[in-house]
Amino acid sequence: MDNFFGDINAEGKLVLSKDEIAHCMRVMRKQVGDKIGVLNGKGCLWEAEVELNTNKTGEVKMLAETHATPTLNYKFHLAVAPTKSADRIEWLLEKAIETGIHRLTLIYTQRTERKHTNVERLEKIAVAAAKQSGQLLLPEINESKFLDFIQSCKAQAKFIAACPDLDGIQPLSALKVQKEICILVGPEGDFTPEEYQNAIQAGFQPISLGKQRFRTETAALMAVMAKFAYDN
Repeated sequence: MDNFFGDINAEGKLVLSKDEIAHCMRVMRKQVGDKIGVLNGKGCLWEAEVELNTNKTGEVKMLAETHATPTLNYKFHLAVAPTKSADRIEWLLEKAIETGIHRLTLIYTQRTERKHTNVERLEKIAVAAAKQSGQLLLPEINESKFLDFIQSCKAQAKFIAACPDLDGIQPLSALKVQKEICILVGPEGDFTPEEYQNAIQAGFQPISLGKQRFRTETAALMAVMAKFAYDN
């Protein structure tokens, strides 16, 4: 069953979003009576049926509803410097959506080569990835300057991925946290020493991703995938 994006409107009817009407009826060529899934990115998935007026109003017949069942005992917030190549951060977002994150913040550091990111495009990619993977929760996506972010981050457990040259720091695999987790991942060229110190002073603990040097999106994906070690 194909999934589409929509929600309950003010009249209590289940409707597809404007973009999804065309995708459902013209691209996917759904017919009256076809069963589809409708998700709202907030934890709900409905089984629905295409109706005669779906092509005009987006309204579909609600058949059943499923609420997301929390599988994690914590919230995961990934803060990562956007890569120079936009497609690499888009790839990362798709994988992060599939595995499940609650928030993505693009942080602009001294060595970040990209100065702006098309967040609206990322939000559309997030919706597409959620539909494809069946992920019911869409993460909040935003941007922030590095210093603003570390000073405003309220996560109970805060970590910064440290350069492999730093010794004596705990590995990511050793973390056993069941709170709200935030992990900072730096740009190509890593954080500056000053940024490390500023983050530590703001309550971020250094963690190691291993002895190898990773590209930004690889390091960020490792942090996302490692969160499964925290389950239960």
